[in-house]
Amino acid sequence: MRPQRKEGTTGGSLTSTNRRRKVRKNIVVSAINLRSGGTLSILKDCLTYLSGDLSHKYNIVALVHSEKLINVKNITYYEFPVSIKSYLKRMYYEYIYFRRFSKKINPYLWLSLHDITPNVKTDILAVYCHNPSPFYKLSLKEVMLDQKFVLFNLFYKYLYMINIKKMILLSFNRIG
Repeated sequence: MRPQRKEGTTGGSLTSTNRRRKVRKNIVVSAINLRSGGTLSILKDCLTYLSGDLSHKYNIVALVHSEKLINVKNITYYEFPVSIKSYLKRMYYEYIYFRRFSKKINPYLWLSLHDITPNVKTDILAVYCHNPSPFYKLSLKEVMLDQKFVLFNLFYKYLYMINIKKMILLSFNRIG
């Protein structure tokens, strides 16, 4: 289940340095399950911005399903093609593999573009919540009519909250 690492066309290694010989900090964008539609457009826009405006200052690392879907320069890609095969594999990456991976590359910022707060070691952790269902207040009528949506709603609410306290603590530590 190891990912395939692919360097972007002009991307540097995770230990590359700038002109002053300082080691550049790493920004990680995690999007291993984004493959189509609006979420893929958000990923492309995010990486295009980072590549154009911040790649001279930071190493940009993208964890993706397939680099072919994105193709933005100045990015170091890691592909995770098996993450979509089951939810268990995705949970393994989010809560076990990415923890070890984050300790290895020491990211400054970890931006998760899918609805799960990963278990990672980082200075700043941010999650983009593109699925509003966990924030939706169900009525009793809806609970009776659509149990599948109720389960989905509760499941995602739990996934969001798993590491949310850690994310808040990281934020407060940065401020004070």
